[in-house]
Amino acid sequence: IMLKEIRQVAVDALNWIFDKWKELKGFEDKEIDFIFPELDLTNKVDLQKILIELYDRGLISKSSLQLKMDLNPELEKTNREKELAIVNMSWKVQDIVQLVSLGVISIETAQELLGLEKNKEKARSEAEQHDDVNQLYVKALEKQSRQ
Repeated sequence: IMLKEIRQVAVDALNWIFDKWKELKGFEDKEIDFIFPELDLTNKVDLQKILIELYDRGLISKSSLQLKMDLNPELEKTNREKELAIVNMSWKVQDIVQLVSLGVISIETAQELLGLEKNKEKARSEAEQHDDVNQLYVKALEKQSRQ
């Protein structure tokens, strides 16, 4: 990673400056360590944070990020597809109803997401419509018989 190279150049420059200073002050036997908390690449967690920041900024691809973090991009892709199916099955009924009312998904798709059987729901819907029509006829016949 370029950050390691940048850190090394900074250390070299600081060593050059402070070596001259130590020589002038008579501290040649002393040693100076430089600490770069944001660039400490010896810590694996810090390195992973930097990689994630690079990915978030669009400077490296998802595959590069996964490879640098010792992950298999193909395996991760497969796992994400499995997780997507799980997410789709955990929708709230209200969300699905809103999507249908907005015209984003069809009634049939909503039925699939809710795990309903198409034929059973279609038969139930037709039966309800048939009952509604029968009730209208009954009311009309009652009205006619009263007159």
